[in-house]
Amino acid sequence: MKRNPKAEMRARAEAQRLLAQTHALGLLLKASVVRRRFRCGKPNCRCAHGNPHQDMIVCRKVRGKNQTIRVRTGREQEALLWQKNWRRFKRIVEKLTDEEIRILSMPKDATRRKQR
Repeated sequence: MKRNPKAEMRARAEAQRLLAQTHALGLLLKASVVRRRFRCGKPNCRCAHGNPHQDMIVCRKVRGKNQTIRVRTGREQEALLWQKNWRRFKRIVEKLTDEEIRILSMPKDATRRKQR
């Protein structure tokens, strides 16, 4: 395979662009964010008559155990945005890895000969 310096420069520029995108994402949340509806159990409460309570929870694994945290009122959009940032981050890292593999598969030096 012939060395193509322009192709390597393009691949490195793309890798740098992807890396910059990861820095621009902001906070990341590697967890599930779920809106939960539930009944409190009080017989005269509105939830007993078909209008359940709602809240948002974050679920994640910590040392092999499930951890569930209730998201405070007013922070729901933050939790959803951070989770969305995590998904974007994973896609960017996948593309970045593809570019790095491309760079690593390119010959480093055209004058180098096979050793016997």
